[in-house]
Amino acid sequence: MNTALRIAVAVIVATTVVAPGTTVGAAPEVTRIKVVEPVSTTLPTFGVFNHTKALGLFKKHGLDVDVLGVVGSAAATKAVVAGEAVAAPPDYGFMLSAVGQGADLISVLSPYTTLAFVIASKAEIKSIPDLKGKVFGFSAPPPGGADYTWASFTFKAFGLGPPEKEVTAVAIGSPPDRVRALIAGRIDAALVSMDFLPVIQKEKGIHMLEGHVGKYQRNYPGASLILQRAFVEKNPETVKALIKAVLEANRLISRDQEALFTAQQAVTPGRYSKEDISAIWGRLKTFNFWSVNGGMGTLFEKTVFDVALGQLAPHLVGNPRLADSSKIFSRTILDEALKELGVIPVPWDPVDWRK
Repeated sequence: MNTALRIAVAVIVATTVVAPGTTVGAAPEVTRIKVVEPVSTTLPTFGVFNHTKALGLFKKHGLDVDVLGVVGSAAATKAVVAGEAVAAPPDYGFMLSAVGQGADLISVLSPYTTLAFVIASKAEIKSIPDLKGKVFGFSAPPPGGADYTWASFTFKAFGLGPPEKEVTAVAIGSPPDRVRALIAGRIDAALVSMDFLPVIQKEKGIHMLEGHVGKYQRNYPGASLILQRAFVEKNPETVKALIKAVLEANRLISRDQEALFTAQQAVTPGRYSKEDISAIWGRLKTFNFWSVNGGMGTLFEKTVFDVALGQLAPHLVGNPRLADSSKIFSRTILDEALKELGVIPVPWDPVDWRK
Protein backbone atom coordinates (compact mmCIF):
# COMPACT_ATOMS: atom_id res chain seq x y z
CA MET A 1 0.00 0.00 0.00
CA ASN A 2 1.49 3.39 -0.95
CA THR A 3 1.92 6.21 1.55
CA ALA A 4 -1.02 8.30 0.28
CA LEU A 5 -3.40 5.35 0.49
CA ARG A 6 -2.22 4.44 4.00
CA ILE A 7 -2.90 8.03 5.12
CA ALA A 8 -6.36 8.01 3.51
CA VAL A 9 -7.30 4.75 5.22
CA ALA A 10 -6.04 6.04 8.57
CA VAL A 11 -8.16 9.20 8.21
CA ILE A 12 -11.29 7.21 7.35
CA VAL A 13 -10.87 4.89 10.34
CA ALA A 14 -10.08 7.76 12.71
CA THR A 15 -13.14 9.78 11.70
CA THR A 16 -15.75 7.04 11.44
CA VAL A 17 -18.82 7.67 13.60
CA VAL A 18 -19.48 4.48 15.53
CA ALA A 19 -23.07 3.33 15.65
CA PRO A 20 -24.53 2.49 19.06
CA GLY A 21 -23.45 -0.93 20.25
CA THR A 22 -20.63 -1.36 17.76
CA THR A 23 -16.86 -0.97 17.70
CA VAL A 24 -14.39 -0.23 14.93
CA GLY A 25 -11.78 -2.84 14.12
CA ALA A 26 -9.98 -4.15 17.18
CA ALA A 27 -10.48 -0.99 19.23
CA PRO A 28 -11.63 -2.05 22.71
CA GLU A 29 -14.01 0.89 23.23
CA VAL A 30 -15.94 3.46 21.24
CA THR A 31 -14.38 6.91 21.38
CA ARG A 32 -16.54 8.92 18.99
CA ILE A 33 -20.24 9.03 19.70
CA LYS A 34 -23.38 11.00 18.94
CA VAL A 35 -25.58 12.29 21.73
CA VAL A 36 -28.75 14.37 21.62
CA GLU A 37 -30.09 17.24 23.72
CA PRO A 38 -33.89 17.65 24.10
CA VAL A 39 -33.66 21.30 23.01
CA SER A 40 -32.85 22.76 19.61
CA THR A 41 -30.95 25.68 21.16
CA THR A 42 -28.51 25.20 24.05
CA LEU A 43 -29.53 27.19 27.11
CA PRO A 44 -27.77 27.79 30.44
CA THR A 45 -30.25 25.39 32.08
CA PHE A 46 -30.48 22.91 29.19
CA GLY A 47 -27.11 22.08 27.75
CA VAL A 48 -25.44 19.32 29.71
CA PHE A 49 -23.71 17.80 26.69
CA ASN A 50 -22.79 21.04 24.93
CA HIS A 51 -21.51 22.58 28.16
CA THR A 52 -19.42 19.50 28.93
CA LYS A 53 -18.00 19.59 25.43
CA ALA A 54 -17.29 23.33 25.53
CA LEU A 55 -15.35 22.95 28.78
CA GLY A 56 -13.12 20.34 27.15
CA LEU A 57 -14.16 17.54 29.50
CA PHE A 58 -15.26 15.03 26.90
CA LYS A 59 -11.87 15.45 25.25
CA LYS A 60 -10.17 15.05 28.62
CA HIS A 61 -11.79 11.65 29.02
CA GLY A 62 -10.97 10.48 25.50
CA LEU A 63 -14.35 11.10 23.88
CA ASP A 64 -15.12 12.82 20.59
CA VAL A 65 -18.78 13.78 20.94
CA ASP A 66 -21.18 15.09 18.30
CA VAL A 67 -24.12 16.86 19.97
CA LEU A 68 -27.45 16.95 18.13
CA GLY A 69 -30.53 18.94 19.13
CA VAL A 70 -34.22 18.02 18.98
CA VAL A 71 -37.35 19.53 20.49
CA GLY A 72 -38.69 17.73 23.55
CA SER A 73 -38.04 14.65 25.66
CA ALA A 74 -40.19 12.43 23.46
CA ALA A 75 -38.04 13.17 20.40
CA ALA A 76 -34.82 12.73 22.38
CA THR A 77 -35.95 9.36 23.72
CA LYS A 78 -36.94 8.21 20.24
CA ALA A 79 -33.49 9.14 18.91
CA VAL A 80 -31.82 6.78 21.41
CA VAL A 81 -34.36 3.99 20.83
CA ALA A 82 -33.84 4.28 17.07
CA GLY A 83 -30.05 4.20 17.43
CA GLU A 84 -29.65 7.71 16.00
CA ALA A 85 -27.78 8.74 19.15
CA VAL A 86 -26.00 6.90 21.92
CA ALA A 87 -27.34 8.98 24.81
CA ALA A 88 -29.88 11.65 25.69
CA PRO A 89 -31.13 13.40 28.87
CA PRO A 90 -34.94 13.35 28.59
CA ASP A 91 -37.50 13.45 31.37
CA TYR A 92 -37.81 10.14 33.22
CA GLY A 93 -41.47 9.73 32.30
CA PHE A 94 -40.67 9.38 28.62
CA MET A 95 -37.84 6.95 29.26
CA LEU A 96 -40.09 4.72 31.38
CA SER A 97 -42.87 4.90 28.81
CA ALA A 98 -40.44 3.72 26.13
CA VAL A 99 -39.25 0.85 28.34
CA GLY A 100 -42.84 -0.15 29.02
CA GLN A 101 -43.42 -0.37 25.28
CA GLY A 102 -40.42 -2.63 24.73
CA ALA A 103 -37.33 -0.43 24.48
CA ASP A 104 -34.33 -1.76 26.44
CA LEU A 105 -33.11 1.51 27.97
CA ILE A 106 -31.36 2.23 31.24
CA SER A 107 -30.62 5.41 33.14
CA VAL A 108 -27.02 5.80 34.32
CA LEU A 109 -27.12 9.37 35.63
CA SER A 110 -29.47 12.22 36.51
CA PRO A 111 -27.62 15.39 35.42
CA TYR A 112 -30.11 17.73 37.12
CA THR A 113 -31.64 17.18 40.57
CA THR A 114 -34.70 19.26 39.68
CA LEU A 115 -36.01 21.21 36.70
CA ALA A 116 -35.37 24.92 36.18
CA PHE A 117 -38.77 25.88 34.79
CA VAL A 118 -40.96 28.86 35.56
CA ILE A 119 -44.45 29.64 34.34
CA ALA A 120 -44.68 32.89 32.42
CA SER A 121 -48.03 34.36 31.53
CA LYS A 122 -49.90 37.45 30.48
CA ALA A 123 -49.88 39.98 33.30
CA GLU A 124 -53.64 39.77 33.88
CA ILE A 125 -53.35 36.10 34.91
CA LYS A 126 -52.72 36.19 38.65
CA SER A 127 -52.79 32.56 39.80
CA ILE A 128 -52.35 28.99 38.56
CA PRO A 129 -56.13 28.29 38.73
CA ASP A 130 -56.65 31.34 36.50
CA LEU A 131 -54.98 29.36 33.70
CA LYS A 132 -58.09 27.20 33.31
CA GLY A 133 -59.43 27.61 29.79
CA LYS A 134 -56.45 29.67 28.63
CA VAL A 135 -54.12 28.93 25.69
CA PHE A 136 -50.98 27.25 27.05
CA GLY A 137 -47.88 26.72 24.95
CA PHE A 138 -45.99 23.41 25.10
CA SER A 139 -42.88 22.11 23.35
CA ALA A 140 -44.89 19.44 21.53
CA PRO A 141 -48.42 17.99 21.69
CA PRO A 142 -49.01 16.59 25.21
CA PRO A 143 -47.30 14.60 26.52
CA GLY A 144 -44.39 15.73 24.35
CA GLY A 145 -41.77 17.13 26.71
CA ALA A 146 -40.54 17.79 30.21
CA ASP A 147 -42.59 21.00 30.27
CA TYR A 148 -45.74 18.85 30.17
CA THR A 149 -44.46 16.71 33.05
CA TRP A 150 -43.87 19.70 35.28
CA ALA A 151 -47.07 21.44 34.24
CA SER A 152 -48.84 18.27 35.41
CA PHE A 153 -47.11 18.43 38.80
CA THR A 154 -47.98 22.11 39.22
CA PHE A 155 -51.59 21.79 38.12
CA LYS A 156 -52.12 18.87 40.50
CA ALA A 157 -50.74 20.93 43.42
CA PHE A 158 -53.53 23.45 42.79
CA GLY A 159 -56.29 20.89 42.46
CA LEU A 160 -56.42 20.94 38.67
CA GLY A 161 -56.51 17.97 36.33
CA PRO A 162 -54.07 17.05 33.55
CA PRO A 163 -53.06 20.08 31.48
CA GLU A 164 -54.80 18.93 28.30
CA LYS A 165 -58.11 18.87 30.23
CA GLU A 166 -57.65 22.28 31.84
CA VAL A 167 -56.09 24.45 29.14
CA THR A 168 -56.03 24.70 25.37
CA ALA A 169 -52.70 23.03 24.68
CA VAL A 170 -50.78 24.38 21.70
CA ALA A 171 -47.51 22.91 20.41
CA ILE A 172 -45.12 25.84 20.01
CA GLY A 173 -41.62 24.36 20.15
CA SER A 174 -38.53 25.19 22.18
CA PRO A 175 -38.44 27.62 25.14
CA PRO A 176 -37.34 30.57 22.92
CA ASP A 177 -40.31 29.86 20.62
CA ARG A 178 -42.69 29.79 23.58
CA VAL A 179 -41.39 33.09 24.93
CA ARG A 180 -41.77 34.74 21.53
CA ALA A 181 -45.31 33.39 21.21
CA LEU A 182 -46.18 34.76 24.65
CA ILE A 183 -44.78 38.20 23.86
CA ALA A 184 -46.67 38.24 20.54
CA GLY A 185 -49.92 37.35 22.32
CA ARG A 186 -50.42 34.05 20.50
CA ILE A 187 -50.59 32.15 23.80
CA ASP A 188 -51.60 33.11 27.33
CA ALA A 189 -48.94 31.20 29.26
CA ALA A 190 -46.16 28.61 29.04
CA LEU A 191 -43.55 26.79 31.04
CA VAL A 192 -40.17 28.19 30.07
CA SER A 193 -36.73 27.74 31.50
CA MET A 194 -35.19 30.20 33.93
CA ASP A 195 -32.90 31.32 31.12
CA PHE A 196 -35.63 33.74 30.05
CA LEU A 197 -36.10 35.53 33.36
CA PRO A 198 -34.27 38.64 32.09
CA VAL A 199 -36.60 38.82 29.08
CA ILE A 200 -39.73 38.19 31.14
CA GLN A 201 -38.79 40.86 33.65
CA LYS A 202 -38.13 43.47 30.97
CA GLU A 203 -41.10 42.78 28.71
CA LYS A 204 -44.33 44.70 29.33
CA GLY A 205 -47.58 42.77 29.45
CA ILE A 206 -46.14 39.50 30.72
CA HIS A 207 -44.82 38.36 34.06
CA MET A 208 -43.50 35.37 35.97
CA LEU A 209 -46.58 33.62 37.36
CA GLU A 210 -44.61 30.88 39.14
CA GLY A 211 -40.92 31.15 39.92
CA HIS A 212 -39.96 27.49 40.33
CA VAL A 213 -42.23 24.60 39.43
CA GLY A 214 -39.70 22.15 40.87
CA LYS A 215 -41.05 22.77 44.35
CA TYR A 216 -44.30 21.04 43.42
CA GLN A 217 -42.58 17.67 43.08
CA ARG A 218 -39.57 17.15 45.30
CA ASN A 219 -36.95 14.48 44.66
CA TYR A 220 -37.86 14.10 41.00
CA PRO A 221 -34.68 14.63 38.93
CA GLY A 222 -34.92 17.08 36.06
CA ALA A 223 -33.47 14.69 33.50
CA SER A 224 -32.27 11.12 32.98
CA LEU A 225 -29.15 10.24 31.02
CA ILE A 226 -30.38 7.23 29.04
CA LEU A 227 -28.66 4.72 26.78
CA GLN A 228 -29.51 1.41 25.21
CA ARG A 229 -28.62 -1.43 27.55
CA ALA A 230 -26.72 -3.24 24.78
CA PHE A 231 -24.47 -0.24 24.25
CA VAL A 232 -23.71 0.04 27.96
CA GLU A 233 -22.88 -3.66 28.25
CA LYS A 234 -20.56 -3.58 25.23
CA ASN A 235 -18.90 -0.24 26.01
CA PRO A 236 -18.69 0.22 29.81
CA GLU A 237 -15.49 2.27 29.67
CA THR A 238 -17.01 4.68 27.15
CA VAL A 239 -20.08 5.08 29.36
CA LYS A 240 -17.88 5.65 32.41
CA ALA A 241 -15.95 8.32 30.53
CA LEU A 242 -19.25 9.97 29.57
CA ILE A 243 -20.43 9.95 33.18
CA LYS A 244 -17.14 11.29 34.53
CA ALA A 245 -17.06 14.10 31.97
CA VAL A 246 -20.63 15.21 32.77
CA LEU A 247 -20.07 15.03 36.53
CA GLU A 248 -16.87 17.05 36.29
CA ALA A 249 -18.68 19.69 34.22
CA ASN A 250 -21.54 19.84 36.72
CA ARG A 251 -19.14 20.15 39.66
CA LEU A 252 -17.20 22.91 37.96
CA ILE A 253 -20.30 24.88 36.93
CA SER A 254 -22.00 24.46 40.30
CA ARG A 255 -19.13 26.11 42.14
CA ASP A 256 -18.13 28.73 39.56
CA GLN A 257 -20.55 30.84 37.55
CA GLU A 258 -17.68 31.85 35.28
CA ALA A 259 -17.55 28.25 34.03
CA LEU A 260 -21.22 28.44 33.00
CA PHE A 261 -20.60 31.76 31.25
CA THR A 262 -17.58 30.34 29.42
CA ALA A 263 -19.44 27.21 28.32
CA GLN A 264 -22.52 29.11 27.19
CA GLN A 265 -20.47 31.68 25.31
CA ALA A 266 -18.75 28.88 23.41
CA VAL A 267 -22.11 27.52 22.24
CA THR A 268 -24.15 30.72 21.76
CA PRO A 269 -21.66 33.61 21.53
CA GLY A 270 -22.98 36.95 22.73
CA ARG A 271 -26.50 35.76 23.55
CA TYR A 272 -26.11 36.08 27.33
CA SER A 273 -24.27 38.78 29.20
CA LYS A 274 -22.27 38.05 32.34
CA GLU A 275 -25.05 39.74 34.30
CA ASP A 276 -27.66 37.43 32.75
CA ILE A 277 -25.62 34.32 33.53
CA SER A 278 -24.95 35.53 37.06
CA ALA A 279 -28.68 35.97 37.72
CA ILE A 280 -29.56 32.57 36.24
CA TRP A 281 -26.69 30.77 37.98
CA GLY A 282 -27.62 32.34 41.32
CA ARG A 283 -31.20 31.05 41.13
CA LEU A 284 -30.08 27.59 40.04
CA LYS A 285 -27.56 27.46 42.86
CA THR A 286 -30.30 28.04 45.44
CA PHE A 287 -32.15 24.98 44.09
CA ASN A 288 -29.02 22.73 44.10
CA PHE A 289 -29.77 22.27 40.42
CA TRP A 290 -26.66 20.43 39.21
CA SER A 291 -26.09 16.83 40.14
CA VAL A 292 -22.58 16.45 41.58
CA ASN A 293 -22.80 12.76 42.56
CA GLY A 294 -25.11 11.52 39.83
CA GLY A 295 -28.58 12.29 41.18
CA MET A 296 -29.33 8.59 41.65
CA GLY A 297 -30.12 8.36 45.36
CA THR A 298 -32.69 5.83 46.55
CA LEU A 299 -35.33 8.50 47.22
CA PHE A 300 -34.91 9.80 43.68
CA GLU A 301 -35.46 6.28 42.37
CA LYS A 302 -38.59 5.74 44.46
CA THR A 303 -40.04 9.12 43.51
CA VAL A 304 -39.38 8.60 39.80
CA PHE A 305 -41.20 5.29 39.73
CA ASP A 306 -44.04 6.33 42.04
CA VAL A 307 -44.70 9.60 40.26
CA ALA A 308 -43.94 8.70 36.66
CA LEU A 309 -46.04 5.56 36.77
CA GLY A 310 -48.72 6.74 39.15
CA GLN A 311 -49.33 10.20 37.71
CA LEU A 312 -47.79 10.52 34.27
CA ALA A 313 -48.25 7.03 32.86
CA PRO A 314 -50.82 5.16 34.97
CA HIS A 315 -51.47 2.81 32.05
CA LEU A 316 -48.01 1.36 32.68
CA VAL A 317 -48.66 0.40 36.31
CA GLY A 318 -48.18 -3.35 36.60
CA ASN A 319 -46.19 -3.55 33.37
CA PRO A 320 -43.71 -6.42 33.88
CA ARG A 321 -41.00 -4.54 32.02
CA LEU A 322 -41.05 -1.95 34.82
CA ALA A 323 -41.34 -4.34 37.74
CA ASP A 324 -37.70 -4.08 38.85
CA SER A 325 -36.59 -0.45 39.07
CA SER A 326 -32.98 -1.46 39.81
CA LYS A 327 -32.65 -2.88 36.30
CA ILE A 328 -33.58 0.49 34.84
CA PHE A 329 -32.06 2.84 37.43
CA SER A 330 -28.55 1.48 36.90
CA ARG A 331 -25.82 2.72 39.24
CA THR A 332 -23.05 0.20 38.52
CA ILE A 333 -20.94 2.36 36.21
CA LEU A 334 -21.77 5.54 38.11
CA ASP A 335 -20.43 3.90 41.24
CA GLU A 336 -17.18 3.05 39.45
CA ALA A 337 -16.91 6.63 38.22
CA LEU A 338 -17.44 7.98 41.73
CA LYS A 339 -14.70 5.73 43.08
CA GLU A 340 -12.34 7.50 40.70
CA LEU A 341 -13.72 11.02 41.05
CA GLY A 342 -14.62 10.88 44.73
CA VAL A 343 -17.96 11.71 46.34
CA ILE A 344 -18.93 15.24 47.33
CA PRO A 345 -20.74 14.94 50.70
CA VAL A 346 -23.94 16.95 50.16
CA PRO A 347 -27.37 15.98 51.56
CA TRP A 348 -29.27 16.86 48.39
CA ASP A 349 -27.36 14.39 46.16
CA PRO A 350 -26.69 11.34 48.35
CA VAL A 351 -24.80 8.19 47.44
CA ASP A 352 -27.01 6.13 49.74
CA TRP A 353 -27.25 3.00 47.60
CA ARG A 354 -23.85 1.79 48.78
CA LYS A 355 -24.03 -0.89 51.45
